[in-house]
Amino acid sequence: SNNIHLEAVIIALEPVRYTPNGTPVLSFRLEHSSEQMEAGQMRQTAFTLTAKQINPPNSVWHVGDKVKVAGFLNSKSLRNPELILHIQQIERIE
Repeated sequence: SNNIHLEAVIIALEPVRYTPNGTPVLSFRLEHSSEQMEAGQMRQTAFTLTAKQINPPNSVWHVGDKVKVAGFLNSKSLRNPELILHIQQIERIE
């Protein structure tokens, strides 16, 4: 299974681009920090992650927005193994 659910802050947002067949793609840079239980002890976690949404709805996002996202991880391309979060659902949170 490859299902990711994450709360994060948008730290970078690129203009919508279009694939050669005209499909819109919105790219984000997300930042996450939280405490997680590991081996019976709390551990601080923090990371940034590149994310993209194919055919995004007409939502307006801004740097600094707190969001809850769901999606899956995949490599950026066949030649680039960098992980990208493909967003299937996104909502603004307070």
